[in-house]
Amino acid sequence: MYLIICSILLLLVIRGSYCDLFDVLNSGSDFDLNSIINAAFNGSDNGSVLIGEVTTPIEEEVTFWCSSESSDNLQQVHVNDPNIHNKIHFAKPITLITHGWLGNHSSFWMVQTASDILKYTNNSVCIVAWDHLASYVYPQVAQQHAPLVSDYMTRFVKFLNQQGMPPESMTLVGHSIGAHVCGQVGYNLKGKIREIYGLDPAGPLFTHPTRRESSFRLDSTDAGYVQMIVTTRFILGVNYGDGHENFYPNGGTSPQKSYKLHSFQNIWQLSAFFEERHCLGCNMLHSRRGDVDKNNLTLKVDTMNVSVIKGHCRR
Repeated sequence: MYLIICSILLLLVIRGSYCDLFDVLNSGSDFDLNSIINAAFNGSDNGSVLIGEVTTPIEEEVTFWCSSESSDNLQQVHVNDPNIHNKIHFAKPITLITHGWLGNHSSFWMVQTASDILKYTNNSVCIVAWDHLASYVYPQVAQQHAPLVSDYMTRFVKFLNQQGMPPESMTLVGHSIGAHVCGQVGYNLKGKIREIYGLDPAGPLFTHPTRRESSFRLDSTDAGYVQMIVTTRFILGVNYGDGHENFYPNGGTSPQKSYKLHSFQNIWQLSAFFEERHCLGCNMLHSRRGDVDKNNLTLKVDTMNVSVIKGHCRR
């Protein structure tokens, strides 16, 4: 399961398609948070960012869209939903996916990841939507809205637990500020979540200019296994990953290479090369922590040759 989830997310990074911010930034520019955020605003599909007080009830601002036992089509599920067992397959583990700042629940990477998890794993899926709250200015989202979202998401996870789904069977995936939302949920649940994957966890106001306490940011204490994939280091992303394992495609800096890959199917051939949980890497990925047995293999993924490292991770 670790390999499958990791493969889906790493291929999204290689494609460079789950985040529109990748190609907006120039890694050679000076670190100027204001200009970076302005560039990100201009690159957003959400239009002008918002500012001001939010008065809408949290139940309307944060929604959950989940697959069921009878259908992979996502339908809305509520906290304390009386029909919860008809809407979620409780016999399976579940993956909850959430977007980040300026994101939305219908973006390509979220829909594609949910689809591939349903297709290639035994997990159910829930997409966590907080589109409106994510559309405000960055400091407001990072400092005010993220805790609101994580608190309500924690309520949802606790509700699932009360209905018979333990947090040890849950995987959380979050991008940007959404990665820290997942971390906050894990912190609220005292690290009982099975695993969390942070896709380019946001750096500003989380790890720089000052490092916030662990209750506000994703780190290795938030789940049994935490992995970070860092692609905009020193700018919008964290400077260094703080998971059990951390990956830095192309050194982790922006802009990322834009590979045109069109299929997820061939990535599953990797499963034949791994046992239990393994480090997954290629010639452009670097792990800050963990040694691997360096038995190199070459895998053809559509038109791109990927050199894959085979071997069990050692802490």
